[in-house]
Amino acid sequence: MRRKLDLSQTEFADRYGIPLSCIHGWESRQSKPDAGMMSYLLVIEADPEGTAKAYANRRIPQAAE
Repeated sequence: MRRKLDLSQTEFADRYGIPLSCIHGWESRQSKPDAGMMSYLLVIEADPEGTAKAYANRRIPQAAE
């Protein structure tokens, strides 16, 4: 999927908020995505631009003072 989107591992990680180490592990077959991540990857596959936009516009909770 990452190659289909023509993104480097770093670009894919940054665009969708996935740790680079996870992407590297999956692509080197050292690990597999868990069920939650697999669901997220399916969402990315279904709508890569919409998912990237949603991730970019996410609300980041403010630290408690």
